[in-house]
Amino acid sequence: MSPTSSITFVAEMPKPPTVTAQDHHRVTISKRGKISVYRDQKLQDARQILEKAFMPYAPKTPLEGPLSVTIGLYYPYRKADAKLAKDGSALWKTTRPDLDNSSKEIMDALMSCRFFADDSFVVDLRLYKQFYKMSGIFISIKPAEPIEPPKENE
Repeated sequence: MSPTSSITFVAEMPKPPTVTAQDHHRVTISKRGKISVYRDQKLQDARQILEKAFMPYAPKTPLEGPLSVTIGLYYPYRKADAKLAKDGSALWKTTRPDLDNSSKEIMDALMSCRFFADDSFVVDLRLYKQFYKMSGIFISIKPAEPIEPPKENE
């Protein structure tokens, strides 16, 4: 696929996985002192859910070149939120899981589904999370636009 291609989709699901790599990597030390790190079952299950949701949208050929990725996590309203959002609008989600921890598993699942040839191509990553009437994960992958560096203070 050429570097000018874009992919945008919403993977609907009851709610995005809240399991993060931060909390669910396990470390073991053998009697001989060998250290092993592995993913526990909850993390493996979350990865499978993400891959299953993303796979139908995967390109035939991975995207290459500098890429901009936007990830939006949409969680179902809580009872109190549904009353606040009478018109069905989205509300910012300021509760766990933390965005930076959630993004790791999503980016790994996108890489595993071969949306991009290498995750080092992602030069612009934007994340947000909201409560909304629809739940799922919004993904947009497109060629990155140059960003003008800030001017030096004079």
